[in-house]
Amino acid sequence: MLTYITRKTKAFKSKKEFASNMKTKIIFVALATLLFQSIFVYSQEANKIEAFSCEKGIFLILKKKSKYKFAIERKEVELQDSDFEKIAEHIFPDKFDQLEKNYDKFKTLFPDIVNLEKSRLSFLYKNYFRFENVDSLKFFQNSPAALFSLGFLYYDFTAETNKKYIYRVKEIDEKTQAVFSTYESNEVVYLDKREFPKVNFINYQPCADNLTLIFKMQRIDWLAKVLVFRKKEPYDYAYKQIYPIIKYFIDNDSVKIEIVDTSAKKYNFYRYIITPIDIFGMRGDSSESVFCHFYDYDYEPPIKELEAEALKDQVGIKLKWRVDKTEMTSLIAIYKSENYDYNFSLCYTVPSDVEEFIDYNVEPGKIYWYYLQLKSVFEEYSPESHRVFAYVKNYERPIPPQNLTAKRNKKSVVLTWNETQKYIKGYYVYRKAEFQKEFVLISNLIPVKTFIEVEYVDSLNIGEKDTYAYYVVKINQSDLLSMPSDTVWAKPIFETFLPNPINFTAEHIDDKIFVYWEDLRKIYKNIKEYKLYKKVISYNKSYSENSKFELIGTFQTNGYFDINFNSGDFIEYLIQSVDWNDKVSSGAIAAVKVEVPKSYAPFGLISYLEKEKVALKWKGVMQKDLIKYKIYRGEDDQEPIVIAEVEPKEENKFYDENAEVGKKYVYYVTSVNKYNQESGKSEKVIIRR
Repeated sequence: MLTYITRKTKAFKSKKEFASNMKTKIIFVALATLLFQSIFVYSQEANKIEAFSCEKGIFLILKKKSKYKFAIERKEVELQDSDFEKIAEHIFPDKFDQLEKNYDKFKTLFPDIVNLEKSRLSFLYKNYFRFENVDSLKFFQNSPAALFSLGFLYYDFTAETNKKYIYRVKEIDEKTQAVFSTYESNEVVYLDKREFPKVNFINYQPCADNLTLIFKMQRIDWLAKVLVFRKKEPYDYAYKQIYPIIKYFIDNDSVKIEIVDTSAKKYNFYRYIITPIDIFGMRGDSSESVFCHFYDYDYEPPIKELEAEALKDQVGIKLKWRVDKTEMTSLIAIYKSENYDYNFSLCYTVPSDVEEFIDYNVEPGKIYWYYLQLKSVFEEYSPESHRVFAYVKNYERPIPPQNLTAKRNKKSVVLTWNETQKYIKGYYVYRKAEFQKEFVLISNLIPVKTFIEVEYVDSLNIGEKDTYAYYVVKINQSDLLSMPSDTVWAKPIFETFLPNPINFTAEHIDDKIFVYWEDLRKIYKNIKEYKLYKKVISYNKSYSENSKFELIGTFQTNGYFDINFNSGDFIEYLIQSVDWNDKVSSGAIAAVKVEVPKSYAPFGLISYLEKEKVALKWKGVMQKDLIKYKIYRGEDDQEPIVIAEVEPKEENKFYDENAEVGKKYVYYVTSVNKYNQESGKSEKVIIRR
């Protein structure tokens, strides 16, 4: 449970003086005393530590001070067969400067939850070493900044979002490495945000010197405070954190949050959001943005709740307002300008009972300001209402810049392109040097000055021998970007020497031909890439006089593996350098002969009769390219012929079922590889059936 305490220290002469003294002071003295004692810190059970998700990782709260070092270990719960892994060593500070360093580190990591003044560190240090236990420091023990400074809070910044961990802490003697005690934490999940109840906006009130906003949310124990963010409309692009006066009013089931912004300036428009955080810096979902106008309420116009909103389905602005009393009003006058301070003109008048109006006389990409006045039946005009604005957005993406050209000079490049579209804010120019992988932005916004033709001169570190690529992106007044224009190249204006690649070789290794050359692009910057060609002089020992070099491809590397060849091929490769003007060098040639692997003869052939059949058996050939064996058979003086082909097996065996009884046969075996190379004959065997 959080207890927020506000107090008066003296009487102030004015509200302004009081606000000045209270600015940025959010006093919640008993920030989490009961909360920390009852839920988080220092369980009285033996061998107990606590782990909690924090803003940027996980906090591990150690139970007591030790003169020994702690080994911090961690394991992922849902990862099967995982064990604890050491992630850090931790020691308690024994000097004041170490405590100060811890404090400064915490303040850098978690600036939003530092509720301990540095001036109090000396008092904390003295009492800490007096009692040797933070339980004796009732006020400080509940501050994460104090616990971190004293060494009782370890921060694990390596935890990954939405993963469940358990931590183990070992108390170790540095000299003997003896483990005195071991503690394990609860299971903890590092969450990217805390689940808070929704923060609801109630109302806001412009005062003489401040804007006061009221929010309300359901009361919860882990709320520490809220962060306030503001942006000025329509000028600020992003929200910025501010430090107003914040007051908390608590009842049984809700917390009312009053924010007093004394830094707001009159006659401006602001948007606010607030974000709740807990004591460990875990943030919840922010509130919805709140739009507030700040003007002098000493003289309030009779027109209430004037709003302006751009239409989404067509070009126009809708005005809405409220008038409490219309009996004495004859009409309502609507004034419009493109500037807040001047050039307002009467554009429309509407009956007094009308409370909305649509202005179709607007252009996309522009901001329009409005105010209203009542005209009474006595021809008198009321004071001006507050001023509101709306931005007419153009939802159509602009087309890319057209007809982009690049003219190369010695130390600059002149880019030109055409423009015919309306409501264009400007352009951005991107450039890529010859060896860069990505385009980079080189210009600020180039505003539109004239239609038809736009010119931009690039003189930013232009190298005389370098080639550059450019494209241009257009942005309209609604901040929508076009697709990039066509890419153009600016090449050097003079000729440069273009060498052939050197150390060009081709080598047959296993099932590939490795073609290699030395990359000269770092030496000769005018080389853009290489072209590699191939010519097969012979194919399977047949010569071809009509063989020509065929392009394999272009490369920005210095090697290539060729797998498209046949045994017996004689191949020539041609390599050429290509410059940025697409000119090529004369080229270098490397040749390679693809040898045909031999096939080895089987051995150990024997023959015998088995079940009235001639059986042959032999030793297999240890050759990875082997695909089959051929069985040869002959009678008497006849030349043996192939009678069968068999696949290699662990036991090479063959039964001749066609041998005739009483005849004498001669057998031998050969092997054949995948290149159809047949080996010599095995030993011959003779057998009678």
